[in-house]
Amino acid sequence: QPRHGSWRDLAAAFTGAFRRDLSSSFLTVATYAASALLLLVLHFILSRIPWLGKKYQRWFTLIWTRLIHDVKGRDFAYDVIRDLARTAAVSVEQSSRRPPGAAGSPEPPGQPEIKKSRAMAIARDLLAFRGFDPDDPETERMVSDLVEETVYRLNHPDPAG
Repeated sequence: QPRHGSWRDLAAAFTGAFRRDLSSSFLTVATYAASALLLLVLHFILSRIPWLGKKYQRWFTLIWTRLIHDVKGRDFAYDVIRDLARTAAVSVEQSSRRPPGAAGSPEPPGQPEIKKSRAMAIARDLLAFRGFDPDDPETERMVSDLVEETVYRLNHPDPAG
């Protein structure tokens, strides 16, 4: 049994339901849009006042960098860097396990130092691709430690686990 007798009844029912939903949701969306616009105008005005602008910009930057630091901050960045370093080390390990004549295996498996240097080169490219500075000493030290740890773990698997 069809719920609506004709296409006209179906279109009228859809239009009525859509109008009700739009009117109830429109107030919510309009309120959020008006609040965002008001904050944007307030930010523009405060940043243009000569004697208050520099102080406001400094505080705005400080608050937002701390907010972002707390939300995604160092733990998130460390997780991304750790995953990139592990990916680089595992890719070098996988390419070294290929047979010596296989495609993508330029030379036979090497020493851990060679694997680490290859993994560091791959990790530098991955870091640059993800927006990190691979020349930053802290990042480079962290990636070096993580790559060395992963290469060691791959070369010395845990017999218990």
